Amino acid sequence: MRLSKYKVLKYFGLFAFIAVLLAGCTNDKPLPSGYELLPRENKGDVLVKTVRANKASTYWKTPTAGSRNTLLLGSYDHVKSFIAMRFLTYSILDTPSVNSAVVRLTQNYHVGDGDSISVSVYPINSDHSWVEAEVLWKEIKDQFIADSLVARFKVAPIDSGIIEFPLDLALVNQWVSDQFNDGIVMIFDNADFMAELYSSNASSNWAKLHVTYTKKDGTPDTTDLDVLSDASLLQFESPTPEYQLDEQVDKLLVGNLTGYRAIIDFDLSGIPQNATIHNVLLNLHI
Repeated sequence: MRLSKYKVLKYFGLFAFIAVLLAGCTNDKPLPSGYELLPRENKGDVLVKTVRANKASTYWKTPTAGSRNTLLLGSYDHVKSFIAMRFLTYSILDTPSVNSAVVRLTQNYHVGDGDSISVSVYPINSDHSWVEAEVLWKEIKDQFIADSLVARFKVAPIDSGIIEFPLDLALVNQWVSDQFNDGIVMIFDNADFMAELYSSNASSNWAKLHVTYTKKDGTPDTTDLDVLSDASLLQFESPTPEYQLDEQVDKLLVGNLTGYRAIIDFDLSGIPQNATIHNVLLNLHI
């Protein structure tokens, strides 16, 4: 039985189409864990290699803490913190006739336990204005006079509360006259715990300076002055000097308050230079 010319062409076309499909197929095996999505122009083995740390060391540097949502005041786990604060006094008050000035702080947490902290407040007299995001205790510690006390207050070991204390009127009126101020620093001698307060970067409950004053027209008025800038002044009490590299360590330390950093070195000489690195996972055991 002879096939018609039409059927011969039909079957020939079908066989040709199947041959093209087979020619386009390869014997590539799918890679594990989704690696089949990787470009495979240069085909080779995909290997998983574990490289142990060759060397590790630590050092610490005092961290800046001026752009946080909270302020720290007190001492805990070898770290203590004072507070620097500056108020916006020159945009609202039109005359240095402040009759009362009360600082209002909101406390929202504490760690550690002990007696209330006795805090002393001094005016900062800096040659250059300190910057909230950069200020450190070493920049402030020599910028106030120990006998120029302008306020005192206590901080209780509680998780929430309001702290209020009057500020020296002569100081506030001087701020209004100068239309500039370097603010105040809050320090203490001893503390058994650390309190957390809301900062000017929080969404609410930041510090206020509530003042009553007499306007130029002789009428009394009241207003709340906002914080222009504030920062925790951290101090880590460590036997190891700042920035000193410690290469004889059996564990790595990291911390926001201590400012510890870790340096880890890996020997990658066992990986060919022309290898393509698809994924790297660093494992640290706590």
